[in-house]
Amino acid sequence: AALNLSVEQAAESAIRLANANIVRAIQLVSTERGRDPRDYVIVPFGGAGPLHATMIAADLGVDSVVVPPNPGVISAYGLLASDYVKHESLTLKLRLDEEAPARVGRGFDALCESLLLQFREMGFEPPLEWTFGVDMRFVGQAFEVTVGFDADAIAKLTREDMERRFVDEHHRVFFHGEASNRVVEIICLRLAACKRLAEIPKLARDTSETGAIAEAPLFADGRWGACTRLAAGSLGPGQTVEGPALLQGLTATILVSAGWRGTLDGQDNLVVTRG
Repeated sequence: AALNLSVEQAAESAIRLANANIVRAIQLVSTERGRDPRDYVIVPFGGAGPLHATMIAADLGVDSVVVPPNPGVISAYGLLASDYVKHESLTLKLRLDEEAPARVGRGFDALCESLLLQFREMGFEPPLEWTFGVDMRFVGQAFEVTVGFDADAIAKLTREDMERRFVDEHHRVFFHGEASNRVVEIICLRLAACKRLAEIPKLARDTSETGAIAEAPLFADGRWGACTRLAAGSLGPGQTVEGPALLQGLTATILVSAGWRGTLDGQDNLVVTRG
């Protein structure tokens, strides 16, 4: 009454506010880092994520949402299906001159030895997959850009190659600095080592809950309307459901908004596309 809104209008306003906060969080790790969200798909997880996903995608201009099977336990599954990865870093503040590549190489050698020892203590032997990164910036800047290198590039580092890679990455992120003659400095070395799982456990959807397709009321865009309601286990591979629809699963409920279409693929993912 204080807001002069109906219960449904107030609830939808709360959902819109939550969606706006999620959109802003995604922009922080995409748009503000030089990545266009429209080049990606949204992968929702948790019990509530699939309820918001198509609305979030529409706000970001994303046309595809991929809902994994049993999204409510996807974090727990991630612990079982993740490769073993460790990270090390070394602060190394120096100007990028002719001697810098050799010092960077020695720094990475020390980091490699440390990570190899840690993996052996866990009972893992090489081969490991290595990912090298160097935090660099123009002298006087407050923020660094992490420049990636592979093992071959690290083995034959040169000042010219490091500077070229940094300038290209700086321009990709900040859209300036490409033709700059400013002095570059190194701030930190980053190394990640990965031991991949020999076999990834399969994440299958729950099919114990099935039921007839029914019609249910849905309040969306400020008004009541009808939507399709069905158990998520009712869909088979290749089957499609048109929005608006609610798919009720064991660990989450999925909302396929009006104008969207959901199709179950061969890996039990619900692929939701707009149009």
